[in-house]
Order: sequence, then C-alpha cells, then structure tokens
Amino acid sequence: MIIDLYNLDSFHFIFGMSFGYLVSIECIQTYMVNKIAYQLTYLMRIYIFLQILLNMYVIYGLHNSFFSPNNSNILILNPLYINQYFLDIHYLSKYINYIDTFFMALRKKNKHISFIHIYYRISICFIWGMLSKLNYIDNYSVFGFIAFINSIIDTIINIHYFLSSLGYKNSLKKFITLSRIIQYLLFILYSISIIIYENFFPKPIAFIQLIYSFHMLSLFGDFYLQNYYRKQEMLE
Repeated sequence: MIIDLYNLDSFHFIFGMSFGYLVSIECIQTYMVNKIAYQLTYLMRIYIFLQILLNMYVIYGLHNSFFSPNNSNILILNPLYINQYFLDIHYLSKYINYIDTFFMALRKKNKHISFIHIYYRISICFIWGMLSKLNYIDNYSVFGFIAFINSIIDTIINIHYFLSSLGYKNSLKKFITLSRIIQYLLFILYSISIIIYENFFPKPIAFIQLIYSFHMLSLFGDFYLQNYYRKQEMLE
C-alpha cells in the first residue's frame, strides 16, 4: 500500500523523522529565545480541524471491520474485511502529530513540551514503523482495533482543543489525560485477552504491546497525579 510504495517504514525513514523532529524542536526553541511568541491562532484551528477530519476518516474506514456481518468477534477483526489503506493512514498521521510540537515551540509554550509529550510521539511512530517493517500490521488485523480506539481518543482530544481555540472554557482538561489512561487500559486488557485466548497472533508481539501499554499507562498516570490530583491536594 502507501507505506510499501514509498518505503515509509524503512529504518532510515523512521530514525530520520525522529531525529529531525528532535533537532527541529531544539532549533525552533533556540530561534525563539529573543523573539516574540507567534499567535498562530487561525493556523492552529485549521490544523486541529484537519486532525479531527483525518481521525474520523480512519474511524469510518475501520468501523466496517468491526461491525461486518462476516466478523463474528468484535475484537478479533477478520483480515479479509479490514482495509490496509486506513492502517497506513493511521500510521502516517502519527508523523503529522509532530506539527503540534512545532506550534508550541513557536508560541513559546515550552512548558508543554514535556518528556512525555515528545516520548509519546516518537515511541508510537517507532513501534508502528517497526511492526510495519516486519509485516505484522499487514498480516495481523489485531492492529485495526488499536488504530480504531486510538483514532477515537485522538478525535475526542482534538475536539476539545478546537473548542478551546474558539474560546470555550471548560473544566474537562484533566479528562484529556484520563482518556489516554483509558486507552492504554483497554490495550492492556486486549493484549491479555490475545495472549490467553488466541493462538493466531504471535505471543512475543502481544507481550511487547502489553509491556508498552503498561509503560505508557505509568507515564500518563504519573503525569495525571502530578498535574491534577496532587495540585488539588495542595489547594485543599
């Protein structure tokens, strides 16, 4: 498909994009040291709105795989009824997510460019790229479930950001992090179910998914506790 056509899962592409991402952040932050922060309000709205459309497009493309009458198990997709094109789009969209970090740097919102912010973006691109390189994404439709849930969560988060950019203030900010926690809890349960009940999927890959999900759950959980729960305790 798209990835194979342009070799977008090669080691050079994956590491090159990650390295370029880190270098770009450093260059922009250095450039902005003595500059006035850019507003970028309208540009960001367009970017976020396009992100919403992109994620909804992936959701639309994958939902038939879950609810097809030919699919007897809603969690185990039938490879015959999953569209590889939408998995490719989901993988490539993770590189597009790098742009929001550049916006933060240009707006001098450096406190938002945290370790977890950068690590999440690089690690998810690396993992999906490696799985694609090893042909696991092509051959095992389990990843359709992961892409489907991730796209739903990303849509919810981007809708929140879009409404916030329009000036709508709400108290749901902490639920953005909670949504990521819920996402990885689902991935943990899903990985465990694959390990215990299914024999078609390679166990080592399921264990890697399980370990990565636990790792990300711990990071987002700690971030949530540090920024919301403990701050609330201090206020009290």
